[in-house]
Amino acid sequence: MTLRKTARRRLKRLVADWEEFHSRLNRPEDAPAPTAEDEKSFMRLKGHMASTLAWLATLEPEGKVDGFPETLTAMTEMLGRYHRLAPAEGQPASADSDFNDRWHEYYIFLSKLLGVKMRAAAPKKNEKDSLRASLPQLERPQRPAKPRHLIIVRTLPVFTLVLVAGLFYVAGSALGLRWENGAFTVDKPGGLADALNNVVAGLLGVWESALRFADPIIASYGLIWTLVMVGLLLMASVYLVFSRQH
Repeated sequence: MTLRKTARRRLKRLVADWEEFHSRLNRPEDAPAPTAEDEKSFMRLKGHMASTLAWLATLEPEGKVDGFPETLTAMTEMLGRYHRLAPAEGQPASADSDFNDRWHEYYIFLSKLLGVKMRAAAPKKNEKDSLRASLPQLERPQRPAKPRHLIIVRTLPVFTLVLVAGLFYVAGSALGLRWENGAFTVDKPGGLADALNNVVAGLLGVWESALRFADPIIASYGLIWTLVMVGLLLMASVYLVFSRQH
């Protein structure tokens, strides 16, 4: 159901309730005193009308209706003045002429609303928001973005040093360079085959040294867990090499 249809349906119900409100307060002089159930029903009637009036205050008529929000407020205040159906001591049983005049004025007002279309009220601008919008917004200077480099670029000198040391070791092994008895000795190879044998022998020596270094670890954790830890270490090293840094 659209807003306009909902507004018209609730307005018709409000007009009917407004007529009921008038008839209950204009009881005949010889009418019996209202019961407790009558008073409860009267309170429910006023509550329903007050709820509808509050909902109507969130709308606005598309046509010209003078005093729209003020009249809704006055009608709500009028509902609050009549607490009970039973008159106070010394007061007449029926409503006075002032009540009838104001009731009729508001009845005409509701009839006017039935003749126009209702729409959602435009949101009211906050004074702080309007003041903020009127002031020029200063743009903060943007800092130049720092260049992003691979960590491998920063650690390139270390890798270069390791690579150069490895090349020197291979070259020294090929030429028969040995460290024995606290001094370097040279066992000149007889040819290319001897040089290759020296390189292979040197690499095997490094491998055996690494195995001897890992022997205590393997003895403590076993071969499988040692391989797992070495694999994790290699994965972490690769991640650090290729991760980006600011």
